[in-house]
Amino acid sequence: MEELVIRPTTKFIRIGYVVVILLLLASVIVENLFKDSLSPNLPLWLIPGLFALLLLWPASRHWTQRFTKMTMVGDKLRYETGILSKATRTIQLSKVQDVTVRQSVAVAVRVAVRTVVTPAPPALVSCQPNATGSPAFTLVNSVASPASAP
Repeated sequence: MEELVIRPTTKFIRIGYVVVILLLLASVIVENLFKDSLSPNLPLWLIPGLFALLLLWPASRHWTQRFTKMTMVGDKLRYETGILSKATRTIQLSKVQDVTVRQSVAVAVRVAVRTVVTPAPPALVSCQPNATGSPAFTLVNSVASPASAP
């Protein structure tokens, strides 16, 4: 059987690198603009150096991500993590009874808003003005087939 190796995505790690590099460039630009008002005892590398330390955040995430992988062989899933000490979990796919999906609050709100905003198909809802002139929505009980539509 052929092995299928799955690794976590690096999309968010790349975004972290881009954000930190932009902050680093902005610190260099701001330091050059205000170098006359800064203390002469302050080394020129100090402020950009502090922002360069922020690169440790995406780098540590990237390092950890590189040592995590899932391998599917036949009816088994092998989940491996770790750099110096490896941890391997083997799961038979036939014995999987439950799958848990975790979702952050921001994603849940975005999905809920998208669900609420999504309109019903036009054949299911009718909008007619009521006696006061404001629109009133009525749920249509039957859906007209495309052949009988005018």
